[in-house]
Amino acid sequence: MPPSSSHGPERRGGDIVVTGIGVISPAGASPEAWRETLEAGEPLARETRPEGAPQTIRAAAVEGFSVKEFGSFRGTAGLSRTAQLAAAATALALKEASATAPIPGGDRVGVVLTTAFGNLEAMVRFDRGARRDGHRFVDPMIFPNTVVNAAAGHVSILFGFSALNSTVSAGSTGGLLALAYAAETLRRGEADLVFAGGAEELSYWSCLGERERADGTAQEGFRG
Repeated sequence: MPPSSSHGPERRGGDIVVTGIGVISPAGASPEAWRETLEAGEPLARETRPEGAPQTIRAAAVEGFSVKEFGSFRGTAGLSRTAQLAAAATALALKEASATAPIPGGDRVGVVLTTAFGNLEAMVRFDRGARRDGHRFVDPMIFPNTVVNAAAGHVSILFGFSALNSTVSAGSTGGLLALAYAAETLRRGEADLVFAGGAEELSYWSCLGERERADGTAQEGFRG
């Protein structure tokens, strides 16, 4: 989640600088840990069982994660794992950025987040509840996390950023497009600092979707 900053209105052609980076990955909570693990060729996938999964899957999971280790956040009980991961990465990037230059007021700071699936687990729970019990009896507390831009919204609320809030969903190119979107926003003078990056949570359902996409057919062992 790198924040990019610039100064002055209508900054087309001006310099845009990355002032901080935050990474939460299966390798650890820092870009150095991620890079060192990749350079060493160490496998990140292992047997794991995401919450609600009917069976074990092999995937690269962020184990033992707690958003409270990255800041004194309030109101995180109902946040999706996607939003919590994004908030933690933002906190790390903010810490590094604040050591580089003063952080502007919240009304001049924005968020651009990319996510392909959002909180897919919540979407499945909401849909299953509606089909099983009827739409009048679904849990209304689940619904906010089914919206794809909920994670970006929660990050903005937690940190008090209000210059802009956008979600990009473009698969494997989403991260680059989020950075491009943030850079253009800075050049237009709509913000002085933008946190741009991506977040995906591991769930049984996202793993199932990826396997079906890769194989072209449903995997009997992964049917819900």
